[in-house]
Amino acid sequence: MTRLYVCLALGVLVALALSGAWHQAKQSGRDAERAEQADTIRRKLDDATMADDAHTRCLADPACRLSNDGYRRD
Repeated sequence: MTRLYVCLALGVLVALALSGAWHQAKQSGRDAERAEQADTIRRKLDDATMADDAHTRCLADPACRLSNDGYRRD
C-alpha cells in the first residue's frame, strides 16, 4: 500500500514538473513573438518617418516638386 502512495506521489511530481516546463516554454514562445512584433512595428514606423521626412523636404524644394517621378499627370 505504501508503495502505491510513493508511486502516486512521484507521478504527481513528474506531472507538475512537466506542466511547469510546458508553461515556461509557452511563455518563452509568447515573449519571442511579442519581441518580433515590436521589431516589425518599430521598423515600419521608422520607414514611414523617413518617407514622411523625404516628402516634406521635397515639398519645400521647387526642383524636387517639379521633377518627373513617373507619376506626374501635368
